This record gives sequence, C-alpha cells and structure tokens, in this order.
Amino acid sequence: MASDATSELMRGHLLTRMDSKKKPPFWNCGSYDIDGPNQETNYFNKRREESCQLLTNSLALSAVVNANAEGGDYDWDSLAEWISDKQANLGTFGNSINTVIVKRSLYEKKRKSLDNSNGNIKVTISCDTCTEKTINVTNQAEEIHIPVNQRTVKLKVQGKGKVTVTARIIANMRPRQKRQLPQSVYYPVNIIVNQIHSARNVIQTVCLNVSTPVIRTLEISHGTYTLFDPIESSLKFLNNSQTPINVAVSSVGIHFMIKNIVANKTICYELQLGESNKGRNSPSLASPVPIRATHDVQGLVGMVLISHPDAPKSTPKRKRVSITRSRFIREISDPDMSVDKICFDNGNCACAELTCDVQYNQCPYDDQTKLSKKLQQKGNFILRVRASNITNETYNNVEYSIITCKITDYKPQSAKEKLPDNLNQDIRIWVRSCNEYTRNNTVYMIMGHEDGWTQNSKSNYNYIMNSNDRIEENTKKCGVLNSFITLSD
Repeated sequence: MASDATSELMRGHLLTRMDSKKKPPFWNCGSYDIDGPNQETNYFNKRREESCQLLTNSLALSAVVNANAEGGDYDWDSLAEWISDKQANLGTFGNSINTVIVKRSLYEKKRKSLDNSNGNIKVTISCDTCTEKTINVTNQAEEIHIPVNQRTVKLKVQGKGKVTVTARIIANMRPRQKRQLPQSVYYPVNIIVNQIHSARNVIQTVCLNVSTPVIRTLEISHGTYTLFDPIESSLKFLNNSQTPINVAVSSVGIHFMIKNIVANKTICYELQLGESNKGRNSPSLASPVPIRATHDVQGLVGMVLISHPDAPKSTPKRKRVSITRSRFIREISDPDMSVDKICFDNGNCACAELTCDVQYNQCPYDDQTKLSKKLQQKGNFILRVRASNITNETYNNVEYSIITCKITDYKPQSAKEKLPDNLNQDIRIWVRSCNEYTRNNTVYMIMGHEDGWTQNSKSNYNYIMNSNDRIEENTKKCGVLNSFITLSD
C-alpha cells in the first residue's frame, strides 16, 4: 500500500486525466479497433473496451470516495448510476473481477452517502385528496398508495443524499368469463333484450343499464340475423330519453353512439328487423348474434348474445350417473343468484355474494388456539371498530346495511399494509341486510380477508362481507375474541 502522500499525488494525477465532457464515463481506456473488416474481431474489441471502461471508472470512483475527494463540478452520483446500469440480468458486471470491484465501489459510494446524510433522509408526500405523510428512506424504500383520482402529487425531500422515486399504476385484469354467470358480474353495462316476431318483422326492445359513472358515452353494435335487415327509420329511444348519433348500417348490423349516459338509469331503444327476400329464411338454423356496448377507453363493456324468437330453445343434457357410485354429489346452487357486484364512483368494482351466511354469534366456540391458527392464514385479519352511523342502501335490488366506523384495534400487525394510513379515517362495512346481527351496537369485531377491501375515487375504504367473514358485537360472551385482539402479539 502506498503512503498517504503518494496516494494523494496519484489521486491528483488521476483527476487530471478525467474526460472534459463531464458526462460518465469520466475515464476512457486505450483505443480499440471496432471498425475493422472482421466483424467478429470488432465485436470482441467492443466488449473489451466496455469491460475496461467499467473497471477503470469503478476503481477511480473508489479512490475518490474513500478519500472524500468528491468535489469539483463533476456529478459523482451520475457516474455511480452509469456503473450500476451496466449490471446484467444475472446480477454480474461481465467477468468475475469486474463484478467484485464494481460492487465494492458501489458499496463504498452508498456507505459514504448514508454517512453524510446522518441517517436522516426524509420524504414528505402531499396531495389534495390524501393525508400528508413523511417517511424515512435512508435504509429502505417504502410504498405509498395515492388515491386513483389524484393527478398531482408533491414530494419534499429533506437531508443530504440521493432519492429515487418510481411510480407504478396497478390495474385489475378483467376476470375470465365464467359459464352461466349473468353478464352483470363481469360487464359494467347490463343489456336486456325483448323480442316479438310479427309477420315478416322482428321487433326488438333493448334496455341498457350502466353501473358506473365513469362511462358517459357508448358505441352500440346491434347485430342482425341472417336474411334480416335492420330498418333504420324504426330505431328510436323510448320516452325520447336519447337520440342515436352517427347511425350506420353494415352487413352485420346497425351501429350508433349514445352520449350523456347517467349511471344506474335504464335507457331503452326499439329496432325492427325486416325479413329479406334474398332467400328462404330458417330461424331454427340461424346462429345467435351479439349486441355489443363499447367504450372508447375501457373497450368492450357490455355484450349479450340473442337468438331468433322462433329458434328452438336448447335443453341441457342430463349427465349420466353410474349406479355403482357410493357417494353423493353435492348439489350446486343457482349460479345466477350466487354473485353480485358493487361498483363505486371511480369505476372500481367488488364482488359480493348474494347469500345471508355471514358468520355471527360464534363467540361461545372461540379459543386462543383457533383464533391464532385463523390469523396465520395469509391475508386474514381481525378488526375492532367503533360505529358512528348505520344506514341501509339498496344496490341492484339488494338491500345492504352499511356500517360507517373507525378502526380502534387490529391484528395481525401485517394487516396495517392494507388499512388506511390514518386510522381515524372512516371506513364502511357492507353487510347484506338479511344477515342476523344487532344494528344498535356501537362496537363490533370484524374477521375477514384483505381481498375484500376496495377504495372509491376519494380514497375511502369499503369492505364487503361474504360468507367467509364474521361480525360480532363487543359483549361479555365475546371476551375471548376481545382479549385476543387486545393482548395477542
């Protein structure tokens, strides 16, 4: 190892050989011939030049950082970032020697940055519709959720150091269409069709109901049966509720647009299909045709398949059951009455079961072991909430009791990631009114799963209870559950 004087002399000589352009890399290696006639030789020379530059700049960065000589007009952070960007997918930096030296250099740079910041790099996040929050990012990154309707976010950094901010937009993929489920489960636009066959015409009445206020404009593609033509002049909206825009007729149907749609308000239109004289019409052989509703941003938001009113109704085939089977087949409930959907004003929707099986009055069977085992399952939580208001609301002809409350305690601690940052913020618990529980209580205990949380456009939290969830009153008979929330780790 050289003496301090020699090291300082060599470091000064190193700084004098920096590239004057002041952009990384700050040091360059000797020239390599990368424009020769032999492409293979050019490729290997280019690789050698890149490896040499990476090694040279990493060694130089270590020498400068260790001596606290990061002065001048050069941006040493940009050099460290340039070096870090050279990392391959497997975490290496080319050969093994480069990898060891580069990682050591980046480690020294980061350690010095943290020492200079005194471990106190703070970021304050604020916006119009969210609560201001300050986090310490000295040692690790943190994830902050911003309301979906927020367009401007202010970040204020305190301390000495470098802070990198990345944004991620989380969207839910549209689920696969389940067989025999109603269209309202996976489409925000519900379409109902009524048909009457009169003489050589088919009179169709189509009603649409949009469940979200996000959708204000729709393009309707109304398919027609084979050997039937739409009568454009017959297209009209009932009660003059709308006026079709840009009506066009094609070989597959009629197309038009609707504007100024109001959420949860049914609009209906009537259309006549005239039988064509181009051939013999056979309704029993005609294929079903679609009626589609399309949004300019969200794409397909509603669809229904319709058949000619004279087409024979298909009957489901009965499955053969072997007489040698000794077990019973569990009866399947009606799929059309098992799932409902609740949509909020920002377009987010959540599934709700159309059952009255929310668990209640289970406190006499509680013990610490069962409750602890329940919480060990990923995503499960227990809340103690204090209700400020209980109201009834009808949604899709189903009545819900909505408990507006604040969280006073929760378990486990990992559940905090899915709860509001400010526990004084009101949350809303949705329970079907047919479930049995006392409505005049003020303190409740809720057991559920984190997948049930949904936020609206104002970042308000909603939890929709189903048959796997549980609600209890804070009474003496629930002492075990109450103690578990208060005393368990």
